[in-house]
Amino acid sequence: MRKSRGTIITSSINPNRSTRRLYYYLSAGIIIFLCVYVIYQINTSSVIILNGLFDPICQYKTKPIHKPHYHFVNDSVHVAMLLAGGKDNCYQAETQIKSLLFNQRRWYQSKDNCCTFTHFPHFNTDWLNLIEAARNHLDNSNNYQRLTLVFHFIVDDKSYEFMKELMLDWNLDGIDLKYYDINEYEKQIRAFKSGHYSGHRSYLKLLITQILPPEIDKVILLDSDMLFNDDIVNLWNLFNEFDEDQCIGIVAEQNPTFYSNMGYRFWPNLGFGYNAGLLLIDLAKLRKRQWDKLWMKVAFYLMKQKGSLPTAEQDVINAMLSQNKRWLYEIPCEWNIQLSAFSLRERCPVVWKFTFSDQNQQEFNEVEKASLIKYPIAKLLHFNAHVKPEYFYPIPLRFPSAIGKWNEYYSTIQLSRMYLQFYYNLRGMSRHCFI
Repeated sequence: MRKSRGTIITSSINPNRSTRRLYYYLSAGIIIFLCVYVIYQINTSSVIILNGLFDPICQYKTKPIHKPHYHFVNDSVHVAMLLAGGKDNCYQAETQIKSLLFNQRRWYQSKDNCCTFTHFPHFNTDWLNLIEAARNHLDNSNNYQRLTLVFHFIVDDKSYEFMKELMLDWNLDGIDLKYYDINEYEKQIRAFKSGHYSGHRSYLKLLITQILPPEIDKVILLDSDMLFNDDIVNLWNLFNEFDEDQCIGIVAEQNPTFYSNMGYRFWPNLGFGYNAGLLLIDLAKLRKRQWDKLWMKVAFYLMKQKGSLPTAEQDVINAMLSQNKRWLYEIPCEWNIQLSAFSLRERCPVVWKFTFSDQNQQEFNEVEKASLIKYPIAKLLHFNAHVKPEYFYPIPLRFPSAIGKWNEYYSTIQLSRMYLQFYYNLRGMSRHCFI
């Protein structure tokens, strides 16, 4: 009987093994199917949402006969960007510069080549009307005055070679270029660890008073994943609002998670804290106040307490501002609309419309005017997420519809779609459409 029972038990093992094997193959098949499905969706998302891959929108074929003449005055706007880690950051920077020039109306006046947004069609009428207004304005003015733009690129070897070739090919008028090798400064920040996706090199932004020469007393420091929807001169002019103590202009953080992680302990008097994607820095004041000595002391203290800082240089800046609140100038939030997944839109409710420095507000209808009274227009969009649009170009990220009502502010999803459409249009547009 025992032997018989043993035989029965032994014979019952084989079906169990077969079941496990079947379960294994079934699981593997499901995983493979899901992977194939995801890849298929990514590759077809552009067809589903935008009716095709992104082709170059404004291919630069021949220069039009008439090129606008700008008179650049001696005053300059200084803009600094940290570009390290490969071509993606450089392409993001190029696209950001296009958005900057777009909002200064600096383009060749050629409707056929440079004036159609294939993937932003509902704005083409505004765009073409704007071209006509700009042409009439320029034809009636011999000299169209603008401030000179000076870009300070903080680069590693790869970024330097790429950006140098790109900007030489562009050959923009009224723009000066400066390059700074991060190898000369990286040793100063090696001890600082970062939990942020941008890595430890973002601490280099704290060395801006050293990196830029002493004759430069003010600078706008920008992340490369930002797009302008207003004239940068309007941002630069905010320096005029600084009092004698204020030396760092910054927008409030719109993501509450950083407060629970760091803020309640290290900057409780700043609430959520502030987002370092955009900084207006009065270099002259910071140098007089021994900025490097002070921030290093704070950074080492934070490292001792936490080991690694979740948002790197942003944590240091918030801790510094908490101790020196009189240094803080809070920039209006529409100058840094943060599009991370956890951003609270009620922290900065805005609407979207293309804005231009001298656009006639009478062009808006009554509903739009009422909305603009209630909510400001987004002026600078910040795609502060781990996955950037550039990673997928020319196939776009998949995103939902952005139909917005003018009587309410836009959601983060709606603003993200506007950013992505604007980014991919500018990215596909030849740089030579901008001057």
